[in-house]
Parts: sequence; C-alpha cells; structure tokens
Amino acid sequence: MICFELKEGDGLDIKVLRYFLRLCEGKSYAAVAAEAYISKQAVSQSIQSLERTCGAPLFIRTSEGLVLTGEGEMLKKHAAVIVDQWDSAMAALHPASPKYKLRVGYGIMTYNIWSGDHIPNFMNANPDIEVHYRLALPDELFGALDNGQLDLVVSNSCVSNERYSHILLRRSRIYAVVRREVFADVKKPYLHYEDLSGKTILFLPSNQRFRDAFTLYMQKIGVNFEARVAQTHELVSLLHVVQTTPGSVYITSGIFMDFLSLPEELACVELRGRTGVSPPQKDIYAVQLRSPYVQEPIARYIDMLRQNMISKEN
Repeated sequence: MICFELKEGDGLDIKVLRYFLRLCEGKSYAAVAAEAYISKQAVSQSIQSLERTCGAPLFIRTSEGLVLTGEGEMLKKHAAVIVDQWDSAMAALHPASPKYKLRVGYGIMTYNIWSGDHIPNFMNANPDIEVHYRLALPDELFGALDNGQLDLVVSNSCVSNERYSHILLRRSRIYAVVRREVFADVKKPYLHYEDLSGKTILFLPSNQRFRDAFTLYMQKIGVNFEARVAQTHELVSLLHVVQTTPGSVYITSGIFMDFLSLPEELACVELRGRTGVSPPQKDIYAVQLRSPYVQEPIARYIDMLRQNMISKEN
C-alpha cells in the first residue's frame, strides 16, 4: 500500500505524474525530458521526489529498461485517473488555452532581423502554441537556456558547447565600419583582415564570444590591432566613436546592415580572408539543449524563422 506523507510545503505537481506515466509507457528519461523541454536530470529528480512522497521505489532498472514495482503499478492506475480528471477540468475552465508554451530568447539586435509582429503572427497560425520571448545579452540568454528557463535561443553567437544543438538560420559576411578617408587609398570594394593592422577595433560589451574568436583569428594570421570594448550597448554611440576617432573600426555582420544608418563620413566595407585560416563568423543560429528529438513546437517555430528570413531576402 502506498502511504503519502505530505509535509507543509510539499505539493504533488501534475507534471510529475505526467513524467511518471510517460516512463510507464516505456519512454526513456531522455525522451520524456525532450517532450517536456527540460533536462534528463530534472526528470530524474522529479521521479525521485515522487518516490519520496510515495514512500516507496516506483521503478527497478534492468538491462532492458525500467520495470514498475508493485507500488509503481498501483500508482500508475491512480495517476492515470488523476491526470485525466485534471485535463478534463482544465479543458472546461480554459477551453481555448494553448497546449504548448514556448520560451524563446533573442539578442536585441537579432530580434530586429524579423518583423516585430512575427511572434503574434506565429501564434495566430499556431493557436496551440503560446510564445513568451525575452530580449537579453548572450550570456544571460545561454544561462537561462542552461537553467531550463528558455527552450530556444536565437543568436549570432555559435557557442562551442556539447550541450547545445545549433540550427543554422542564415549565413552572413563580416563587414567593417570605417571612416572613408582612412581607407581612401584602397582600390577595391572590400578589405582584407590584414588591412586592419594597427587599427583600433571596437566591440560592444555583449560581443565577448565574437571578440574572442576575432582576436584568435587575427593572432593566427599575424595581424596586430588594439581591441577596445565600448562603454555602452548603444550602437549609435559606438558609431559616433568611429566617426570621431581616426583609426577606429567597428566589426559587424552583414545581417545587421539594414539597421545601420551611417553618416556620410563612414562606410561599411566587406571583410575577406585570404589565408587558409577560416575567419570568424556571425551567422544566425537557433540554439537549444542537445537532444535526439526536436519537439514539434520548436520545429514549427524554427520553420517560421527560416521562412520569414527567406521572405525578407526576396
């Protein structure tokens, strides 16, 4: 017999019963985690908490997978009824409520690539998905992804981490914003990275990952430069520094060219590499925690981002 010993502050989350029932169906911890947009560890901790609440182990691990204990079999019967009654109650209370909640993080500049109404348009086309989005700096976004506070990050930061799965949305060339007279003697419509030798390269504080990759690349090709981190996150202020400081250069992605309103004194010139070393990239990626499964809400959202990007290019 299962004896529930609920103490003050304890609560039996209906989600935990859902995880339990999915495991009863033969799903693995990893598969249940992917379906719920949480980590495998979070599912494991939830089941351990449920076992403590029940006062008995619910599964036995075998070489062929999980096997229910006697207590687990008993809980399975009651849990199915509880979840079914809960779903019926919620359907009666909220007949039009979305089935999925998708939490998406954007960098501030990255968000501007898409039209401001792309999220409402997506929810109108997908009434079963409710989208919540956050605008923040990359470190904050990836921290939230790690902590299970976000399901997806749309970023031009490709983080080398085995925990992440990167889905390319668009490739982009790298451009340098420079004072026109500084490179007036350059007789081509582009610059090589070697042309930046001795210059002061300006970076936004949020661009640490790209700054590190850029610095490493310049070291590999033997180009010396001064890296300076701007004291502001405002792009307008940074461009003013380039405009008023000889020898200053700002590196940006071609994707953001549409959002740059440059004064006549400045020019935006494509940067090209000419060695065997690949230059750094600022491509746009959809990033999620690595999983063998791409959940349908995430897949639909990524497809929308891709289609919207194609329509903008056309």
